[in-house]
Amino acid sequence: MSDTNYNSWIYIDKAAIRHNIKEVRKYIGSTRLLGVVKADAYGHGAVAMAHLMLEEGINYLGVSLPQEVYELRQAGIGVPILLMSTALADNFPQLVAAGCTLTINNVSDVKYLQDVAASCKRTIRVHINVNTGMYRYGVNPDKALELAAEIAGQSYLELEGLYTHFSKAENRATTRRQLEQFMRVAREIQNSGINIPLLHCANSTATAYLPETHLDMVRVGTLLFGQCRVPTRINLRPGWHLQARIVNIVDVPQGAAIGYGGSYRVRRNSRLAIVQLGFADGISMWPVHRKSSLVELLKDLAKSILRFLGVKRVIETALINGHQVSYIGKVGMQHLALDITDFNDISKNDIATLRILQAAANSRLPRLYKLPSKKQEGNYA
Repeated sequence: MSDTNYNSWIYIDKAAIRHNIKEVRKYIGSTRLLGVVKADAYGHGAVAMAHLMLEEGINYLGVSLPQEVYELRQAGIGVPILLMSTALADNFPQLVAAGCTLTINNVSDVKYLQDVAASCKRTIRVHINVNTGMYRYGVNPDKALELAAEIAGQSYLELEGLYTHFSKAENRATTRRQLEQFMRVAREIQNSGINIPLLHCANSTATAYLPETHLDMVRVGTLLFGQCRVPTRINLRPGWHLQARIVNIVDVPQGAAIGYGGSYRVRRNSRLAIVQLGFADGISMWPVHRKSSLVELLKDLAKSILRFLGVKRVIETALINGHQVSYIGKVGMQHLALDITDFNDISKNDIATLRILQAAANSRLPRLYKLPSKKQEGNYA
């Protein structure tokens, strides 16, 4: 279907993602690369991105949920897939049938998994997640050797990997403490005579920021899609663009109230562009969390005050024909007004590129893997 059939979409730049994979490979050298495609490959389309990664030579994929494993297998993806979270025992038969590499975090699951694998006459790769500070999944360090020995003693289970998950990879000191604890556990297991081929702990941030965390394999998702939260020498290109056509242009007089609730009145005669995106698509829906410090709370309050005063630097913006324009009025469920008063070269059917949290993007927005008919320069991915 042509992109001309859509008024809003997410454009996935496959050339940019191929470039990023090559750049990450160059950066990590001989270390193996696991491509993370959880959460629909961060909104890029899990199946499409898995095929692209395989074309670029990535030979391990990572997901978070059992249904993500099944989706990839049903699409013909045959490479090893690591389920990077604990599965319920009820899921074991289907996961074993899918040939999934499972994360096992407790001894009680080992015997049942062995029985399921034996009934299928299928050897299953197993990884152990060691909890070094994330406190979501993982065996505690003092129980890891016992678990490793239990898995190694099973005839249909292959202990392939040991890993941990960094809780704050942008903080070098915290990450190095987690790494040291993880390596102590790895040495204890290996000194007992149990060989584990793959030690891995680096997510995208650690991969870019702390080369000593690379070990045997890195688990990279956001880097491949052009995002990095820390300074890096990796040459990345954005691969994700939320875009929408202008479907209407409205001239409004000074003092007019815009949108639901009349919560915003224009201070001058204005010209507004309307696009068919709104809070149902994830616009302006940002994560809410308890502030970790008084300074963080004060910063957040300052931003809210500046938004109230209309300071453009902190107002949500879009890009049209190279111009940065502000959202105006209350965001509707599926419509949004953009202030184009200062720009005469913006017309109906022009393309706006909008800022959004990718994980909040509506899964029903079509993903396009070729350039729109009118390419929009600039990106807020």
